[in-house]
Amino acid sequence: MHTVLLYLSHHKSPNLRKGLVGVLTQQLLQSSQTKLFVSFVDYFRHAIGNADATELTREAHTLKGALKVIGATTAAGLAQGLEALGRDGNMSEADKLAVALEREMDRLMQSLMASKRG
Repeated sequence: MHTVLLYLSHHKSPNLRKGLVGVLTQQLLQSSQTKLFVSFVDYFRHAIGNADATELTREAHTLKGALKVIGATTAAGLAQGLEALGRDGNMSEADKLAVALEREMDRLMQSLMASKRG
């Protein structure tokens, strides 16, 4: 899944991106949907806990691109903030922003689940 997100965040063809977004959304809505977001949260927590700005920057950048592709602009903005903190080496504010991103990702998942039901 991480590979699909990375590919989506960097691919320019709108038709291919649209198809891949459909696949990604379906995978998010299946029984293991939370694993994707939990993985990113785990990456962020690991990077922040180890004060690893490079890892934080890389993972936040990947997630930001994928979130933009699926139109999750609020979450993408939070991921962009984490990316900037990592790039600047400012790990002191990263934990607060990671918590806000985690909450927004939970909200996004609930929204995706509701759209599947409705």
